[in-house]
Amino acid sequence: MAPYHDFGSAFLQTAISPGSSASPFHPASAGSRDDAIELFRQALTDANPSTPNSLRNELPELLWLGYLALVFFWVHDDSAEQRRSRVLAHGAAPLIAKLVTLAKLPIARKIVEDALSLMRKVSQ
Repeated sequence: MAPYHDFGSAFLQTAISPGSSASPFHPASAGSRDDAIELFRQALTDANPSTPNSLRNELPELLWLGYLALVFFWVHDDSAEQRRSRVLAHGAAPLIAKLVTLAKLPIARKIVEDALSLMRKVSQ
């Protein structure tokens, strides 16, 4: 995405507007959004260790939301070659993997259920 960094802030201004069809949450963007979520779903299908059953349905969308957050950070990253964004991405990936592994433990199950319940409520 590096060649598009200068264009990123202009696009973000358009995409952040709730009524904009360029918004990733707008109905007009449903196809692109679904395709992106499906890519995360495919990656998780082959993941090792496997995704816990409790997260299997929602994790692709959660990862997509995390990706949007990373893009937002990247657009505002003025470090050389967006070094801070790269550090964030490379550091977040193993952290997310560890959190997903923790979600398999009974002690974390209630926290995971609460987080997924909240996500379902705001998605309605």
